[in-house]
Amino acid sequence: MARIKAFDPDDVLQRAMELFWRSGYASTSMSALLEHMGISRQSLYDTFGDKNSLYLAALDRYEVAFTELVDRHLGNADAGVPALIAFSQAYLSNLVLPEERGGCMMAAAALERGSGDDGVKVRVKAHVDTLEFALRSAIAEAQHRGEIDASRDPTTAARVLVAALSGLGVMGRSGASRTALRRTVEAAISALAPPRIS
Repeated sequence: MARIKAFDPDDVLQRAMELFWRSGYASTSMSALLEHMGISRQSLYDTFGDKNSLYLAALDRYEVAFTELVDRHLGNADAGVPALIAFSQAYLSNLVLPEERGGCMMAAAALERGSGDDGVKVRVKAHVDTLEFALRSAIAEAQHRGEIDASRDPTTAARVLVAALSGLGVMGRSGASRTALRRTVEAAISALAPPRIS
């Protein structure tokens, strides 16, 4: 007869994600993981495999929450500039400003392990593709409304915004204020507006 787990796997995976997000992969020791998750080493191995498998599972959990954030703000067919601004503010509030986070977990994973871990590389690409597609769709809709310069290539404009959003975490960790971060991303969006006719 199989033993019933004395813990909720979803709950302990959430705790692992939070620790990896805050500290990164290399700086998160197995002992710190076990203490933060509140489970034994054997339970971790039995449920998640090794540390790297747990890290990949944590990235998957992060991506589910991130995709929900993207869909909430940019998932409608009529999403335009107001939706882009609302998403950027939600991105700041949820991913950059909390001290225990300080930026996109997937961006941090790309910098730390993206070049040497195929599992991380695949997840980072899927993450960027998801964000780029949503931004591109919103930009194209905004162009249709006349809110964004129609001569702009939506794909290139979306990639500029991906780069701007990804850089907010670095700015935040270097001490940039909430106002500076907000103005930075708003400026990136405003730069896409049609030229003013004088």
